[in-house]
Amino acid sequence: MDVNQTRFNQAKNLERTRDHNRNIEITFIFKSLINPLDIERLPINELRDLYCSLFIERINNPLFRIPKSVDYDRLKSDLLVLVEDLENIDFEII
Repeated sequence: MDVNQTRFNQAKNLERTRDHNRNIEITFIFKSLINPLDIERLPINELRDLYCSLFIERINNPLFRIPKSVDYDRLKSDLLVLVEDLENIDFEII
């Protein structure tokens, strides 16, 4: 495994910040490694499919970490519904 992949796997998936009222906000961060040449080469709908497959692969990865207070099964289920909706969008007509 190369250094970039190792650092990528160790990256945090949540970020805590404060809004303008000083309330704590938690942002879910999804990162994916994609070859820039694929982004240039692929048609938009194939690129969408690539992102969706990488997203699914990432949330199924045992190294994907979230806080213990989060219901992982529910989060995973909700994210998969989101990906399924995204897969049904034809970006060529937008």
